[in-house]
Amino acid sequence: ADYIVHLAGENIGDKRWTAKRKAAIIDSREQSVKLIYSALENNNKKLDAFVSASGIGIYGAVNGVEICTEDSPPANDFLGDTCQKWEAAADTIAALQIRTVKIRTGLVLGKEGGFLEKLVPIFKLGLGAALGSGKQYMPWIHIDDLCLVYYEAIVNKNMVGPYNAAVEDDTTNIIFSKTLARVLGYSLWLPNVPSFLLKLGLGEMARIVLSGRRISCDKIENTGFEFQYKNLELALKDCLDK
Repeated sequence: ADYIVHLAGENIGDKRWTAKRKAAIIDSREQSVKLIYSALENNNKKLDAFVSASGIGIYGAVNGVEICTEDSPPANDFLGDTCQKWEAAADTIAALQIRTVKIRTGLVLGKEGGFLEKLVPIFKLGLGAALGSGKQYMPWIHIDDLCLVYYEAIVNKNMVGPYNAAVEDDTTNIIFSKTLARVLGYSLWLPNVPSFLLKLGLGEMARIVLSGRRISCDKIENTGFEFQYKNLELALKDCLDK
Protein backbone atom coordinates (compact mmCIF):
# COMPACT_ATOMS: atom_id res chain seq x y z
CA ALA A 1 0.00 0.00 0.00
CA ASP A 2 1.19 3.50 -0.86
CA TYR A 3 -1.80 5.21 0.76
CA ILE A 4 -4.15 4.34 3.61
CA VAL A 5 -7.56 5.97 3.97
CA HIS A 6 -8.81 5.21 7.46
CA LEU A 7 -12.59 5.40 7.95
CA ALA A 8 -13.14 2.85 10.73
CA GLY A 9 -15.10 3.75 13.86
CA GLU A 10 -18.30 2.86 15.69
CA ASN A 11 -21.34 4.85 14.53
CA ILE A 12 -21.84 7.68 17.04
CA GLY A 13 -25.59 7.84 16.37
CA ASP A 14 -26.38 4.13 16.44
CA LYS A 15 -27.09 3.58 20.15
CA ARG A 16 -27.53 5.55 23.39
CA TRP A 17 -24.33 6.89 24.88
CA THR A 18 -23.85 4.64 27.87
CA ALA A 19 -20.42 4.52 29.46
CA LYS A 20 -19.77 1.25 27.60
CA ARG A 21 -20.91 2.73 24.31
CA LYS A 22 -18.75 5.84 24.72
CA ALA A 23 -15.71 3.64 25.37
CA ALA A 24 -16.47 1.60 22.23
CA ILE A 25 -16.79 4.77 20.12
CA ILE A 26 -13.42 6.08 21.28
CA ASP A 27 -11.58 2.73 21.33
CA SER A 28 -12.71 1.85 17.80
CA ARG A 29 -10.98 4.97 16.55
CA GLU A 30 -7.86 4.97 18.70
CA GLN A 31 -7.08 1.27 18.67
CA SER A 32 -7.54 0.86 14.91
CA VAL A 33 -4.99 3.62 14.27
CA LYS A 34 -2.61 1.99 16.78
CA LEU A 35 -2.87 -1.24 14.78
CA ILE A 36 -2.00 0.60 11.57
CA TYR A 37 0.87 2.39 13.32
CA SER A 38 2.29 -0.92 14.57
CA ALA A 39 2.07 -2.49 11.12
CA LEU A 40 3.87 0.45 9.54
CA GLU A 41 6.56 0.61 12.20
CA ASN A 42 7.18 -3.14 12.38
CA ASN A 43 7.49 -3.41 8.60
CA ASN A 44 9.43 -0.16 8.20
CA LYS A 45 6.81 0.94 5.68
CA LYS A 46 6.81 4.55 4.46
CA LEU A 47 3.42 5.53 3.04
CA ASP A 48 3.01 8.36 0.55
CA ALA A 49 0.07 9.59 2.67
CA PHE A 50 -2.27 8.61 5.49
CA VAL A 51 -5.79 10.07 5.33
CA SER A 52 -8.01 9.80 8.39
CA ALA A 53 -11.66 10.55 8.94
CA SER A 54 -12.59 12.98 11.71
CA GLY A 55 -15.67 15.08 12.44
CA ILE A 56 -16.86 18.64 12.82
CA GLY A 57 -18.03 17.52 16.25
CA ILE A 58 -14.53 18.48 17.38
CA TYR A 59 -15.81 22.08 17.62
CA GLY A 60 -18.74 21.14 19.86
CA ALA A 61 -21.99 23.09 19.93
CA VAL A 62 -21.39 26.67 18.87
CA ASN A 63 -24.93 27.89 18.26
CA GLY A 64 -24.18 31.48 17.36
CA VAL A 65 -22.50 33.65 14.79
CA GLU A 66 -19.01 32.18 15.22
CA ILE A 67 -17.68 30.33 12.18
CA CYS A 68 -15.38 27.43 13.03
CA THR A 69 -12.16 27.10 11.07
CA GLU A 70 -9.53 24.40 11.37
CA ASP A 71 -7.74 26.66 13.87
CA SER A 72 -10.75 26.94 16.20
CA PRO A 73 -10.25 25.34 19.64
CA PRO A 74 -11.74 21.89 20.25
CA ALA A 75 -14.76 21.51 22.49
CA ASN A 76 -14.74 20.12 25.99
CA ASP A 77 -17.55 17.59 25.54
CA PHE A 78 -17.87 13.95 24.45
CA LEU A 79 -17.79 14.56 20.71
CA GLY A 80 -15.00 17.08 21.04
CA ASP A 81 -13.00 14.67 23.18
CA THR A 82 -13.65 11.79 20.78
CA CYS A 83 -12.46 13.77 17.76
CA GLN A 84 -9.40 15.06 19.62
CA LYS A 85 -8.35 11.51 20.53
CA TRP A 86 -9.11 10.36 16.98
CA GLU A 87 -6.87 13.04 15.50
CA ALA A 88 -4.17 12.55 18.14
CA ALA A 89 -4.01 8.90 17.08
CA ALA A 90 -3.60 10.00 13.46
CA ASP A 91 -0.79 12.32 14.53
CA THR A 92 1.24 9.27 15.60
CA ILE A 93 1.34 8.32 11.91
CA ALA A 94 2.52 11.84 11.07
CA ALA A 95 5.32 11.30 13.59
CA LEU A 96 6.64 8.58 11.26
CA GLN A 97 7.29 11.38 8.72
CA ILE A 98 4.23 10.36 6.70
CA ARG A 99 2.02 13.08 5.21
CA THR A 100 -1.17 12.92 7.27
CA VAL A 101 -4.52 14.53 6.42
CA LYS A 102 -7.56 14.65 8.73
CA ILE A 103 -10.99 15.14 7.14
CA ARG A 104 -13.44 16.77 9.56
CA THR A 105 -16.70 15.63 8.03
CA GLY A 106 -20.10 17.27 8.31
CA LEU A 107 -23.52 15.69 7.81
CA VAL A 108 -23.18 13.35 4.82
CA LEU A 109 -26.05 13.22 2.32
CA GLY A 110 -26.20 10.09 0.20
CA LYS A 111 -28.58 7.69 -1.51
CA GLU A 112 -27.86 4.77 0.78
CA GLY A 113 -27.49 4.65 4.55
CA GLY A 114 -26.49 7.53 6.75
CA PHE A 115 -28.62 10.34 8.08
CA LEU A 116 -31.25 10.37 5.33
CA GLU A 117 -32.01 6.66 5.70
CA LYS A 118 -33.64 7.29 9.09
CA LEU A 119 -35.13 10.68 8.25
CA VAL A 120 -36.69 10.24 4.80
CA PRO A 121 -39.31 7.58 5.73
CA ILE A 122 -40.76 9.93 8.36
CA PHE A 123 -40.80 12.88 5.95
CA LYS A 124 -42.35 10.77 3.18
CA LEU A 125 -45.32 10.17 5.48
CA GLY A 126 -45.77 13.93 5.74
CA LEU A 127 -44.69 13.84 9.38
CA GLY A 128 -41.47 15.82 9.06
CA ALA A 129 -40.70 18.50 11.64
CA ALA A 130 -37.84 20.64 12.84
CA LEU A 131 -36.06 19.52 16.00
CA GLY A 132 -35.82 21.59 19.15
CA SER A 133 -35.42 25.28 18.35
CA GLY A 134 -34.68 24.49 14.71
CA LYS A 135 -31.96 27.14 14.83
CA GLN A 136 -29.05 24.72 15.23
CA TYR A 137 -26.66 24.73 12.27
CA MET A 138 -26.31 21.60 10.13
CA PRO A 139 -23.17 21.76 7.94
CA TRP A 140 -23.62 19.12 5.23
CA ILE A 141 -21.77 17.56 2.32
CA HIS A 142 -22.94 15.37 -0.57
CA ILE A 143 -21.34 11.92 -0.58
CA ASP A 144 -19.89 12.52 -4.06
CA ASP A 145 -18.12 15.63 -2.83
CA LEU A 146 -16.84 13.83 0.25
CA CYS A 147 -15.32 11.13 -1.96
CA LEU A 148 -13.66 13.85 -4.04
CA VAL A 149 -12.28 15.46 -0.86
CA TYR A 150 -10.62 12.16 0.05
CA TYR A 151 -9.29 11.77 -3.47
CA GLU A 152 -7.86 15.28 -3.31
CA ALA A 153 -6.22 14.43 0.02
CA ILE A 154 -4.54 11.45 -1.62
CA VAL A 155 -3.21 13.15 -4.75
CA ASN A 156 -2.54 16.68 -3.48
CA LYS A 157 0.86 16.53 -1.83
CA ASN A 158 0.35 19.98 -0.32
CA MET A 159 -2.56 18.85 1.85
CA VAL A 160 -1.49 18.27 5.45
CA GLY A 161 -3.42 18.40 8.73
CA PRO A 162 -7.14 19.01 9.30
CA TYR A 163 -9.67 20.13 6.69
CA ASN A 164 -13.37 20.84 7.16
CA ALA A 165 -15.47 18.82 4.71
CA ALA A 166 -18.82 20.61 4.70
CA VAL A 167 -20.57 23.25 2.61
CA GLU A 168 -20.51 26.73 4.15
CA ASP A 169 -24.13 27.78 3.56
CA ASP A 170 -25.45 28.34 7.11
CA THR A 171 -28.15 25.66 6.82
CA THR A 172 -30.11 25.37 10.07
CA ASN A 173 -32.33 22.49 11.11
CA ILE A 174 -35.47 24.38 10.16
CA ILE A 175 -34.04 25.24 6.74
CA PHE A 176 -32.99 21.63 6.22
CA SER A 177 -36.39 20.31 7.31
CA LYS A 178 -38.34 22.73 5.10
CA THR A 179 -36.12 21.94 2.12
CA LEU A 180 -36.47 18.18 2.54
CA ALA A 181 -40.26 18.50 2.84
CA ARG A 182 -40.37 20.71 -0.26
CA VAL A 183 -38.35 18.16 -2.26
CA LEU A 184 -40.88 15.53 -1.20
CA GLY A 185 -43.76 17.73 -2.33
CA TYR A 186 -45.24 19.36 0.76
CA SER A 187 -44.74 22.11 3.34
CA LEU A 188 -43.97 21.49 6.99
CA TRP A 189 -47.11 21.64 9.08
CA LEU A 190 -46.21 19.94 12.35
CA PRO A 191 -44.71 21.95 15.24
CA ASN A 192 -41.07 21.48 16.16
CA VAL A 193 -40.28 18.35 18.15
CA PRO A 194 -39.65 19.59 21.74
CA SER A 195 -36.10 19.27 23.00
CA PHE A 196 -37.16 17.49 26.18
CA LEU A 197 -38.77 14.66 24.17
CA LEU A 198 -35.59 14.13 22.20
CA LYS A 199 -33.56 14.13 25.42
CA LEU A 200 -35.92 11.58 26.94
CA GLY A 201 -35.65 9.32 23.92
CA LEU A 202 -31.97 9.73 23.07
CA GLY A 203 -30.36 10.76 26.33
CA GLU A 204 -27.05 12.57 25.98
CA MET A 205 -26.95 11.55 22.31
CA ALA A 206 -29.67 14.16 21.67
CA ARG A 207 -26.79 16.67 21.45
CA ILE A 208 -26.18 15.39 17.93
CA VAL A 209 -29.50 16.75 16.68
CA LEU A 210 -30.08 19.63 19.09
CA SER A 211 -26.74 21.39 18.71
CA GLY A 212 -24.72 22.61 15.77
CA ARG A 213 -22.01 24.90 14.55
CA ARG A 214 -21.17 27.05 11.53
CA ILE A 215 -18.27 25.78 9.48
CA SER A 216 -15.76 27.43 7.16
CA CYS A 217 -14.77 25.50 4.04
CA ASP A 218 -12.19 28.08 2.94
CA LYS A 219 -9.18 25.85 3.62
CA ILE A 220 -10.31 22.99 1.38
CA GLU A 221 -11.45 25.39 -1.35
CA ASN A 222 -8.10 27.19 -1.21
CA THR A 223 -6.49 23.96 -2.43
CA GLY A 224 -8.45 24.40 -5.66
CA PHE A 225 -11.16 21.94 -4.65
CA GLU A 226 -14.62 22.73 -6.01
CA PHE A 227 -17.84 21.34 -4.51
CA GLN A 228 -20.20 19.78 -7.04
CA TYR A 229 -23.13 20.36 -4.72
CA LYS A 230 -23.42 23.66 -2.84
CA ASN A 231 -27.19 23.95 -3.12
CA LEU A 232 -29.03 21.90 -0.48
CA GLU A 233 -32.19 21.38 -2.55
CA LEU A 234 -30.26 20.09 -5.55
CA ALA A 235 -28.20 17.81 -3.31
CA LEU A 236 -31.34 16.34 -1.71
CA LYS A 237 -33.01 15.90 -5.11
CA ASP A 238 -30.01 13.93 -6.31
CA CYS A 239 -30.01 11.73 -3.22
CA LEU A 240 -33.75 11.09 -3.53
CA ASP A 241 -33.75 10.81 -7.35
CA LYS A 242 -36.21 13.69 -7.62
